[in-house]
Amino acid sequence: MSNVVNYRVCDEIINFIVSFPPLEQIAAFQPSAEACQRLAELLYKKQSDTLSLVEKQELEQFLFIEHLMRMAKVRAKLPQELDQAERKNWQLLSKKSLNNAFSADEPDYSLNNFI
Repeated sequence: MSNVVNYRVCDEIINFIVSFPPLEQIAAFQPSAEACQRLAELLYKKQSDTLSLVEKQELEQFLFIEHLMRMAKVRAKLPQELDQAERKNWQLLSKKSLNNAFSADEPDYSLNNFI
């Protein structure tokens, strides 16, 4: 069952990212109540030393995604100093990079490609 929850939480973040939200929405992003509840459950299990291997991987994934979102939120706040043309270029480059990343015949989903 935790795999289904994990998939849903990851889907939540992926759907947000691929919607190419304006920088203001990235800066204001908050995870859903379900995501927060699942994270609380995993942290409780970690403290009580009852995490399964799958749950440990799920927690590590949560923490990695949380780190990426924190970095994205900080960067989303920085472009207030950039002019509109630079912001538009950033959005176009982001879209182009994402489209190219998923154009391979057989994508490699290993963690090495994300770090």
